[in-house]
Amino acid sequence: MAVGSFVTLKIYDVLGIEVATLVNGVKEPGTYETEFDAKNLSSGIYFYRLSAEVDDGREKYFAIKKVGVVK
Repeated sequence: MAVGSFVTLKIYDVLGIEVATLVNGVKEPGTYETEFDAKNLSSGIYFYRLSAEVDDGREKYFAIKKVGVVK
């Protein structure tokens, strides 16, 4: 039986400062989409960090990827 996990999706600048939180809550297994509105950010390189935790708070999965913002 698939179980939901606490999921966070955050955007960071190159200095590691969090600039946006796109997802912060429990999600059931499946495929999701979210929009990232970068109108208040400068052009440049940013990073997103996606993580999912199990019931006891241990991190089960995480990924960090690079994204570019061009205006």
